[in-house]
Amino acid sequence: MKYILLLPLSILITLLALILAPVLPLFAIGKDKLPGVLSWFQTPDSPIYGDVPFRATRPDSYLTRVTWLLRNPGYGFEWSILASTVNEIPRLIFGKAEITDTAFSNRLAVPGWYGLSTNDAWEFYWIRPYPLGINRCFRLRLGWKLGGFLNDPCYWKLGGKAMYCFSLRPWAHYDQPNI
Repeated sequence: MKYILLLPLSILITLLALILAPVLPLFAIGKDKLPGVLSWFQTPDSPIYGDVPFRATRPDSYLTRVTWLLRNPGYGFEWSILASTVNEIPRLIFGKAEITDTAFSNRLAVPGWYGLSTNDAWEFYWIRPYPLGINRCFRLRLGWKLGGFLNDPCYWKLGGKAMYCFSLRPWAHYDQPNI
């Protein structure tokens, strides 16, 4: 019920973020972060010009900043205001917890779905790769991002925040194994 009540607010902030993206970098000239409540429109764990992989192929420019804000609209709001504190290890309700659309730690992407739950939050995550060896997938993620607390507890400590999430990406990147 809480998720449904927060959804219109999340959608409103996301739409506002998409509209304001071309203007927001002007408030961070010579800075890494947007000031005050404008920080709701950027990722709190990266500067306004992107995370390390994003910056590796782009210079710090106005266009890079706008692109990063468009890629992550309203991220700070969903991370801070709509987030849920996680005080227990999430329970796997169904599926396989190791699914991901990204290769990391010498591991390829893993398709599938899962449902996770705590006393205060839940997550549904589904990744379905497209056939024919294209590196794209259908990705749906709803609830609060709990997967890190289950899969990487050394990094995601109990007492931390799980970001609110409403993400439908019909053409997401997928690190598909070479066949």
